[in-house]
Amino acid sequence: MPGSSAQAAHTAAFEAHCRTFFDQTVPTGSKDALRLFMTLFDGAAVAGSPAAGTVAAAGGAAGHATVRRLPLESIPPGTPEPLLAQARDIWLACGFAADGRMLFPGDYAALQQIKSRLRLEAHGAGQARRMDALAQRIAALSAPRQSQPHAPGTTAAAAAAAASVAVPIADGMSSTERREALAQFCSSTADDPGSYPFVLGLARMLHAQAHTATASVHWRLDDAVLVESSERLMERAVHVLVAVLGCHVTPPAADGCRVWSLPPWLSRAELARLDLAMHLSDARKRAARSRVRATGTVEMTEIPQMILSSSWGSRIQDWFWLAISWLAHLLVA
Repeated sequence: MPGSSAQAAHTAAFEAHCRTFFDQTVPTGSKDALRLFMTLFDGAAVAGSPAAGTVAAAGGAAGHATVRRLPLESIPPGTPEPLLAQARDIWLACGFAADGRMLFPGDYAALQQIKSRLRLEAHGAGQARRMDALAQRIAALSAPRQSQPHAPGTTAAAAAAAASVAVPIADGMSSTERREALAQFCSSTADDPGSYPFVLGLARMLHAQAHTATASVHWRLDDAVLVESSERLMERAVHVLVAVLGCHVTPPAADGCRVWSLPPWLSRAELARLDLAMHLSDARKRAARSRVRATGTVEMTEIPQMILSSSWGSRIQDWFWLAISWLAHLLVA
């Protein structure tokens, strides 16, 4: 039947345009006409008045079907004519007349379902791409290097335990450079409320490990926390965890969580100073005031984490910075 053939063509065109609209690989700037059409299409979903998208059918008799149309009067004044022409070509191909009336109004619900389905599919595909990007970024920053010599006084057993762990690129940083990089991360997230749960989780892990010499602190963090954040935050979070702090990370488990742990070559004094810098940062303070929950869960193992020095001078330095860190947590909320 001619009507059925035309309806099928309009439905196919609408589906094709929806795929393009939700395709994240298509440059956003090339979707202006599609965005205008989709806005009009959504506006036609609101029934009740001509301006809201429906008008009475010819004759206006009670019980007659309504004629759905695009709210063309809502198009902003001054919209460029070439853009309007492109959008008009789209709605003509999708089964709307030049004046916005839908030629087959009974198909509107089906078109809405198509749009919703393709939006979900695109979201899933986008999530998969971001998961791959996250894994690649972690792998690139976690590429192991030859372990650096350990400081004199390190116990043989602790040195052997450390040698079994792949040393990430962060071991090339000095203590000062590491604290500066952590401070830079905190500064970049201070004005981003979306980063606050991650900031609090990271602060909790640093504090727990700095003040725990007899256990390794594991931070279980769902990949979705990073993937569903902004791309900028994902990049910065992975950078600070791997390239700055040198965290060891496991592959994702069945539930999507990875386990992050700080490297054994960080001394207790350095961990205490990192904890202190994190606790006094504006990002951590604002996150605490916002009363959001820290993301992830912190777990303890019975495996000793730190390489303990036999030097009394180093031990005194450890105790000094741990005391300063403890006082900072006591005095600064």
